[in-house]
Amino acid sequence: MGRFEWLVLLREDRTALGWVSLRIGEHMRNSAELGYSLITAHRSQGYGAEATAAVVGAGFRFSTLARIDACCVRENTASRRLLDRLGFRQTKTQKAGAVVRGRPVDILIYEMSREVWASRPQDGSANSIVIPASAKPK
Repeated sequence: MGRFEWLVLLREDRTALGWVSLRIGEHMRNSAELGYSLITAHRSQGYGAEATAAVVGAGFRFSTLARIDACCVRENTASRRLLDRLGFRQTKTQKAGAVVRGRPVDILIYEMSREVWASRPQDGSANSIVIPASAKPK
């Protein structure tokens, strides 16, 4: 199906902070993989959690996705905390699932189901990001 990407912008001045993506495969159309990255200077300020929550929420609200997965390396404690805070659950470890700086590393696989997402408290913040649905920004 494809990869859908959103640029994360600061609402006040539209400073680019990073990106969030959902990738939907050809054979597993009821699930997607979440990806995200923020510029180092904008990490640990809540922008990543807010942006990923907005994209996950939109993914469940505007599609028939049953599950969204996310992956990170064990050493990326900030990403692990973000996924835990959003309610993702670690389901498995893929041994030597990626190569980082020339060496194989284990990948932690996280999962969020539509039912779990719908049952979690919604904070409704969205103060720092804008995710336009279709129109080109002015």
